[in-house]
Amino acid sequence: MNILFTGCTSYIGKYLIEKFLREKQYKIFGISRNNPKISNKKFKWFKHDLTKSPFKKIKKIDVIIHIAGAALRKENNFENYLKGNIFMAYYLGKTSEYLKSKLIFYTSTREVYGEIETNELSEKNKITNPIFYGQSKYMAEQILSSYCKTISLRLPAVLGKGTHGWISKVYKKMINDEDIKYIDCKFNNFIYVEDIYEIILNFLKKKIIINDQFNVSCSNITTSEKILFIMKKFLNSGSRLIKLKKKTHSYTISNKKLSKYFKTKSVEGTITQFLEDKKYD
Repeated sequence: MNILFTGCTSYIGKYLIEKFLREKQYKIFGISRNNPKISNKKFKWFKHDLTKSPFKKIKKIDVIIHIAGAALRKENNFENYLKGNIFMAYYLGKTSEYLKSKLIFYTSTREVYGEIETNELSEKNKITNPIFYGQSKYMAEQILSSYCKTISLRLPAVLGKGTHGWISKVYKKMINDEDIKYIDCKFNNFIYVEDIYEIILNFLKKKIIINDQFNVSCSNITTSEKILFIMKKFLNSGSRLIKLKKKTHSYTISNKKLSKYFKTKSVEGTITQFLEDKKYD
């Protein structure tokens, strides 16, 4: 089976490529604007900008794993999201037509839903006032699925060596023994990067080819307080945990739909693996 990756230089893209290269049954190709510098005889890279044109340098690709795109960052603006998510989806759709691909996996985002007013986010939630980043990712889902069967994984925060977010900020504070103020709430809104690989591999091995969208999260629900206690104990941190009394709206992410196909790691397992991997940074 021939698999084409976009976004080869991103942390998630590079991680997934290196994992799939260990699977004997797949030939791996990659396209990106910059060289990912992956040294493996099974991997062939092509320099290409998908925001400008379709990719046509290979005759046949069975599956496309689409990681590239404009992420939610302060430096990105309307034009970045338009080109990096919407234009790119259009040209990738054209690419899938030319390459006669059977399936696309797309790393989308929970931001497609916009404002979350419920206590649990499921695929049944209505889309309410998403920022343009979320709109662009949703439009990309629709564009891709109009050209090829597409499984869109609506990701939360992704933990790994090269990722950022609340957990990474807490980690830095804890290793410096800084005070941490927090609001305790139910929580399962992240995954470990390995779960993305396992989810995709599971769909491929079971030969599931569908047009669908899945919210992704840890398999169980705990509290933000418990996560902090786990991290503090693991790191033997001197940080003081200061619980704030003010209330704020929070929500958990339902994984019932995805769990019919694959069970992600638990919150505790995800945090522990993240901390174990940080030892070797």
